[in-house]
Amino acid sequence: MENKTKPILPVLLVAVLVVAGVLLFMKYRSSTPATKFSSENVIYDPVDVASVQGQSKLPAGLPSDIPIEIENVTQSETLSYPDRKATVSNVSYFSAKQQEELSVIYANYLKDKGYKITLGDKSVSHTAYIATKGNGELTITITPNDQRMNVLLSFVVRQ
Repeated sequence: MENKTKPILPVLLVAVLVVAGVLLFMKYRSSTPATKFSSENVIYDPVDVASVQGQSKLPAGLPSDIPIEIENVTQSETLSYPDRKATVSNVSYFSAKQQEELSVIYANYLKDKGYKITLGDKSVSHTAYIATKGNGELTITITPNDQRMNVLLSFVVRQ
């Protein structure tokens, strides 16, 4: 039974981090492009998705070939941790596609681009992938939200 709960813990941790990032985005967004808001030396760089179009909605550092419905992006941000030599790029969007269709799109992307999937978890309530390639880790979470799917992508690069 213990083995069944272990895959859920990383997904929950990532979900909490993404939610925390979104909440920080909502609290600290401003007209300045980058804001330092932590004693840990974190640089928060949100994208004002309402005022930009196309690829400009995507956060710096996110691989440009990830399939994203750019017109539906609701949140986009980059968090840099210079002391830890890490950068986190987060983006979320809503999709009218079904959970299974999105799961196949992202599973194929990960396979075709040479990612090693370290976690693949599918259920009625969510689909989650954690995959690595080089010094990057991509987390994909797909969850139902009313009549659409919420897709969260988080890409961590460690130098």
